[in-house]
Amino acid sequence: MAEGLKVLVADDEKAYCLAMREVLETAGAHVYLANNASVAEMLFRVIRPDLVILDVMMPGMSGLELIRKLRAIVGQEHVPIIVASALALGVDRDGAFEAGASSHLAKPFTTKELRDAVRRLIPLAQTGVLSPSTA
Repeated sequence: MAEGLKVLVADDEKAYCLAMREVLETAGAHVYLANNASVAEMLFRVIRPDLVILDVMMPGMSGLELIRKLRAIVGQEHVPIIVASALALGVDRDGAFEAGASSHLAKPFTTKELRDAVRRLIPLAQTGVLSPSTA
């Protein structure tokens, strides 16, 4: 990834946060973690990320509510958002897209699936080492 690419990861499951951070930081991104939607919303406003990856099921505000709030922030309404969730039925995916998600990634996912999801949303010049792999 190009230097300076900022990714916000919001998930109340620490294991997923740490795994995504490792994959993304290894590829050169700056990763910011939030364990709930309220913290994620605050970080989104402050750091102005290039990409958001979030879960649907979080304490307090749901990920879908968070997406709607993020989409309403003037000047940041087009930031790509990947929903990474165990809720992966068609109706769940539809709900994520209706809320404003750019992509959906079903948990559990592989490193390759995460990389591919990012590559689809971020221009290749910015994703650098997130090239296709078999990992």
